[in-house]
Amino acid sequence: MYGSPSLGGRGLVRVSPIAYNLPEWRCDDLRRGMLVKETSSARSYYTTKFRDYVNRTDLTPHIRFAEVVLMLAEAESRSSNSTSDNALALLNAVRNRAVTAAANQYKLSNFATSKDLTKAILAERRIEFLAEGKRWSDIHRLALDPDFSTNGIPAKMAYASATLSSYVCEVPVDTLKKTIPGLPYSNFRFIWPIPQEETVVNPNIAQNPMY
Repeated sequence: MYGSPSLGGRGLVRVSPIAYNLPEWRCDDLRRGMLVKETSSARSYYTTKFRDYVNRTDLTPHIRFAEVVLMLAEAESRSSNSTSDNALALLNAVRNRAVTAAANQYKLSNFATSKDLTKAILAERRIEFLAEGKRWSDIHRLALDPDFSTNGIPAKMAYASATLSSYVCEVPVDTLKKTIPGLPYSNFRFIWPIPQEETVVNPNIAQNPMY
């Protein structure tokens, strides 16, 4: 689903220009080499993390060591009243694999407060786990966060609104045309319905409100 149609993938899920243009994602980050331009429509980028387009034997990662490290980094940063050396070291243990120039690697001086460091860790999750299904759970858990709330599901770009010109490294994300409105946390659709098969098998299960 994530693979480029030009390479034999299904091309159902492209890389969002919003993620591609994240200010925290440096242009020289080696992980950008795992993206490929769609050559037939000249419209999108796709990931090459999953490459067996014929037999589809690629494993679907549920959790890997980088996530464990970043979870610990976030916990260290959130529980500290000042910028944490341990949190920074854990963040860099993941990020510096791809940002190899010492001048571009994070130092404590890059962050004025622990919240600034936590913000960088959360951004690193979006970059490191691109196309691995982590964004949805992060949107949920941060929906009511006092410092990093997403206020529900953020507005998105429609496929028809994006071309390769939408993918410009380090161009402000706010300049992108987001034609699909966001969905506030208070909206009933923020929680999915319980599948009908489940409610038929067990009539004691109450359907989520408004469905």
